[in-house]
Amino acid sequence: YVQSYFPLTSITTFTPQTPAPQFLYDTVQPDKLLYTTGETVTIDITGTPDGGGGATTVITGDFTAVGGGGAVAVTDTGTETWSVSQLISAGAGYDRTITFDAVHDPDGPGGTPAWPASIYDMDITVDDVPTDVPATLDPLTTPTAEASVLLDWTANPGSDVGSASMANPSGLGKYKLRRGTASGGPYDTTVADNIPITTTQFLDTFVVNLVTYYYVLDTYDAAGNYDTSGEVFTEIQLPFLPAQPDDLPATINPSGGIDISWTANPGDPGITGYRVLRSGALYLDDALAGTYTQVGSPTTSTSLNDPGPFTEAYHYCYKVESTFGGTAVSAPVYTRVDTVAPAPAELATPFDPYNSEGAEIVVSWAIETIPQYSSGGFPGQDLNGIAYWEIWRQENPPSTWVLIATVPYGPATEDQQVLDTAVTHTWTYEYSIRTFDAAGNWADNEYTKTTQLIVTGPGVAVVDAVTAGATEVTQGDLSVPITVDIRNPGINDVTLNGIQLYFYDDLIDVTSEYTGASVTGLSQVITQLGGTWSTTLYVDVGGSATLGTIDMWAETTYDTSYTSGGGADSWLVKPDADLNVQSVTSTTTIVYPGQEDIPVYVSIKNPGGTTATLESVALVFTRGVTDISDKFMVEYVTSVPTDLTDETRTIELKVTVSQGITTGAVTIDATCAGSAMGVPLSDTDGGISTWDWGVQTSPKPVIVSVVADAAVYWDGDTITLTVECDTGFHTVKADFTNVDTGDPGNETAPPPVGTTYTIQHLQITSATEGTYDVTVYAENATGTDTLIIPIRTGQAPTFSNWGQIPGVGSVTATDTVDVDIDIDDNSGQDPPNVQATLQYRVDGGAWNNIPMIYAGSGHWDATIPAQYDGATVEYHINATDLQGNWNVDSHSYTITPGGTEPEITGETTHEPGFPGNVYTDQMGEGAPFDAPVAYRIDIDTSNIPVAANYVVLVSAFEPTRSCYIAIDPTVWLDPVTNEVVTLQLQYNTGDFPSGTLITGKVFVLTDLPSNLGRTVAWMSFQHLVE
Repeated sequence: YVQSYFPLTSITTFTPQTPAPQFLYDTVQPDKLLYTTGETVTIDITGTPDGGGGATTVITGDFTAVGGGGAVAVTDTGTETWSVSQLISAGAGYDRTITFDAVHDPDGPGGTPAWPASIYDMDITVDDVPTDVPATLDPLTTPTAEASVLLDWTANPGSDVGSASMANPSGLGKYKLRRGTASGGPYDTTVADNIPITTTQFLDTFVVNLVTYYYVLDTYDAAGNYDTSGEVFTEIQLPFLPAQPDDLPATINPSGGIDISWTANPGDPGITGYRVLRSGALYLDDALAGTYTQVGSPTTSTSLNDPGPFTEAYHYCYKVESTFGGTAVSAPVYTRVDTVAPAPAELATPFDPYNSEGAEIVVSWAIETIPQYSSGGFPGQDLNGIAYWEIWRQENPPSTWVLIATVPYGPATEDQQVLDTAVTHTWTYEYSIRTFDAAGNWADNEYTKTTQLIVTGPGVAVVDAVTAGATEVTQGDLSVPITVDIRNPGINDVTLNGIQLYFYDDLIDVTSEYTGASVTGLSQVITQLGGTWSTTLYVDVGGSATLGTIDMWAETTYDTSYTSGGGADSWLVKPDADLNVQSVTSTTTIVYPGQEDIPVYVSIKNPGGTTATLESVALVFTRGVTDISDKFMVEYVTSVPTDLTDETRTIELKVTVSQGITTGAVTIDATCAGSAMGVPLSDTDGGISTWDWGVQTSPKPVIVSVVADAAVYWDGDTITLTVECDTGFHTVKADFTNVDTGDPGNETAPPPVGTTYTIQHLQITSATEGTYDVTVYAENATGTDTLIIPIRTGQAPTFSNWGQIPGVGSVTATDTVDVDIDIDDNSGQDPPNVQATLQYRVDGGAWNNIPMIYAGSGHWDATIPAQYDGATVEYHINATDLQGNWNVDSHSYTITPGGTEPEITGETTHEPGFPGNVYTDQMGEGAPFDAPVAYRIDIDTSNIPVAANYVVLVSAFEPTRSCYIAIDPTVWLDPVTNEVVTLQLQYNTGDFPSGTLITGKVFVLTDLPSNLGRTVAWMSFQHLVE
């Protein structure tokens, strides 16, 4: 067969060839696999030059697919480690390929030729498209008389293509529920974020009475894109604050029934009775939305026992309905019935006899996985999860059983174990284990374990524990205590000679970065069979110690040449930075159920000189030792993240109190988290100082005063009421039905400033003129206070049938103008209770008043005198009634010219002397000024309007001495053709010396009855005295 297909003749000998060396990629790892445009992708690369060694590896990345613009240098961050970050700014499609090109030069730059390029293509997903079909909120019933709102929605039936993956086939990420107090938004209150995508219901207990809430639901995909549902709404209408039942445990064994208790409303008017309502279903969503039926009989007590019957694994929801005339219903509380004991754990060890190297016994057990014990939960777990185990023991049985350990249940389902070190060589021990669930049901193991301890091992200095005196340290810290506990379980004494602490960053030994980590020269005897000894080492942290979480363990040296290691602890090494909560403060010490936007201030300090980024602040609300943070909704006012460097920063938050909270004291503390130089920082212990609130039932509101901003209002005015109340925690409204027939109804005040509320109403259509009552309401869940303020509405007089004779455009200089108009003061009386005045002015001059004359039947007249040609006349008709309401009607007209105005056309001459130019006199053409000088000018008056009056004036003075020259005479023009006017300059202050230049102007002006009017024409002149 071989000979047929591969003949062995003509065999050629080949020399093996060594392939060209090439850089080899070990890992190319992005910081995540799913991005959106605007995010930064960070990629870490590890690799090995083929053939080993090498001084220089240059890697470039082509980020064109994400808008990076081609080749980008990748930073060498250490031996065989590279990193690069790039902003995603452009690109198309979901899948983007980033190509890396690595070239290795074994001798460094300038050495032998580089190895051939090594190419690596890495794909990431960029998804900027929100889900096609967001979840749809179910409509709400409005109004509601309950102190909570239950929202249901229909989930997205499809998937998000861009974000889908094998781990998350739908590609959906979460829901976010938002609300506002106006239709169409803004929906600026986040009711709940990070709602699991498998959830289709949420109970909002952070509601305020007499407020309408508008809800929307955002459906997010895994990349963070989202689409928003349509709006649903409901109004909270509680006639008073209902009693609120106390929270129930998550699970309960109702062998004695379920006890429901609640806090009575101490406010006025008080509650006269209660009903307890219950709904039950296997799933909580169904129970919350189910039909509630009465439990027992109505009661005046504040507690009730529900005797059942109950169904195993059912959720039961309870509400308390309070009665006083009307009814109001509390927010629900709920629990789940669990009467089935958890699956019992069975002990796996110890075996008998128990031969041990030391005086200790390992007790271990296995979690039962028998299906019949799943009880609606998971195999091997109770319905609501195993809570904990108890390990019991009796010595040299039979004797008394003693509890030696309580072990909380952890997430692992593998065998659990404890180490019992309080044991004695040759003694016999019997062990038992009891398994508990959260409802208090328990099950014992079927078999106990009995064993005799036989210690066989030699003495040994075992490290039982290493305990650091701090969970966080800073580079450069000195004398940090670390305690090492040592035990000798063996059968002979040992002498401890020394202790060495070791510090590791993952698998890298960083012990050299610490001093004081060892002690030698000891001669400490540790006795046999369980003898113990402890010591504390004081360690200095190096100034450049490795940052991050550092693990530590200890090794002992004993009996000169033996060693034993063990113990484990860790601490966080930080740069010169930290985040510490200093204090929590608020502006109030008393709060009420449903109260919104209460300011809380948290002071955060970074005492170090390295910048720390504060990324989150969380408020923690406790009552006694119980965390009741779910009764408060917290939102940021100050934005985070924010950077701090050797400073204290105050973060403001606003808090809304749930209607589902009971009265009593509440302590507010805070935690914070952030980072510095990539090291996580946090303060989970709370502030140096905390703040206390007292939750009280809202007092009945009190309106102290209401003030209007004006004495009378007309259509189109805005009525502004300033309402002062006892507190700033009420809903304040005003009913304007009586004063506005066009837009009646209530106006609600926005949040107050302190205790001062402002209500505004735009007056659309006034009622009949007069004074009307506006009722102001201050409301909360406890009650309502009212105050009535009188508001005077005014209806201004109205105009009709205006007329003018002659009409606009037909008025000449000889015409008087008759104005008539009808005025109605809305009183229905004749004569009307109104005063009317006509005001006019000419060419923007002073206003002149003419009282109008009443002519009967609502008709008023006035006459405007005749004006000069071309004049513009403006006039207003003002009408004011007895209530001070007023109105104005405005008009204007211009006098139509009847001819042309005079014009200076000829030259001016003077006598004695020779003819001269009107603008200048030449030397030698003048005349001495010791005799009168007459000027003659030619003026065209051939077509001046009839009855028009014009006057010719001259103004002259000697500039050097500011000496005005008398003029005689003043000439009145007549309508003749090219009239010649003689004006004489009279001697005034004596002889003017030769060479004096007299300047002046000749004016033609209109003449009005009271004074000279506007200039029609003018010319300038000069006269030289010789």
